[in-house]
Amino acid sequence: MRIVVRLFAGGDSEKNDENRPDFVLHGYAKGVLMGGHDVAADEKAPKFILTASRASDGANLDWNQIIKGWVGEGGVAREKIYEAV
Repeated sequence: MRIVVRLFAGGDSEKNDENRPDFVLHGYAKGVLMGGHDVAADEKAPKFILTASRASDGANLDWNQIIKGWVGEGGVAREKIYEAV
């Protein structure tokens, strides 16, 4: 089995949602697909829930990063990297 990483974004997520027994179903129901637009979060900072599980052969995932990309002034591509803990 490979390392499994799940990332959900949405304004309706709450602290400790990653511990819900229905976490994946909840994430798909309340979250926004990658590239989508979260209307509920337009007026507040987005919330992300990220989980990762070790591969069955014991391979570790050393860290997770969330990379925000956007087109800035003058059409210049920009990015900011966030360490996810």
